[in-house]
Amino acid sequence: MLTAIDDHSRFVVAATVLPVPSGPAVCDAFLAAIARWGAPFEMLTDNGKQFTSKFTRPLPVEVLFERICRDNGITTRLTKRHSPTTTGKVERFHKTLRRELLDETGAFESIEAAQAAIDEWVHAYNTVRPHQ
Repeated sequence: MLTAIDDHSRFVVAATVLPVPSGPAVCDAFLAAIARWGAPFEMLTDNGKQFTSKFTRPLPVEVLFERICRDNGITTRLTKRHSPTTTGKVERFHKTLRRELLDETGAFESIEAAQAAIDEWVHAYNTVRPHQ
């Protein structure tokens, strides 16, 4: 799943189930979030190859996600390697999603069914429950 959360408000702008977390699939979900909510000023991501070419050898070449960010004036920031606390808000969201939805529902019939259930849960998460 590609998840994007506003750092200040904890508003979930993307929670997209991806059959394969490939660069193009991640970018399609990211572009859909931009189309719906607008481009953020800055993105913090992990160091996955979908997000950065920084660790590509022999020479780094810009990946599609980096290009989308550059084209939209979005500053990109990477987490420190092996530092999950940097993305604590996203990790906490995943824990809450797992506890409140995924552990209760079991396996979904399809990716579309999973996405529909997550969309409904995220809507309640964003609009009903208080955030601290």
